[in-house]
Amino acid sequence: MRRGEIFGLRWKDIDFERKRIYVEHSLYYIAGEVIVLQQIKTRVGKGTSPLQKKM
Repeated sequence: MRRGEIFGLRWKDIDFERKRIYVEHSLYYIAGEVIVLQQIKTRVGKGTSPLQKKM
């Protein structure tokens, strides 16, 4: 996952029962001061990641 996608995660994007993270949004910095949360624009950018146990 990219840094903006990690920072853009919300609690509803995490499914603890199925152990999945749904990547739907990304956090963008504009002009170094403004922070914007936006939906990922393409289906290629959207996806899921499995939650893994700590070792």
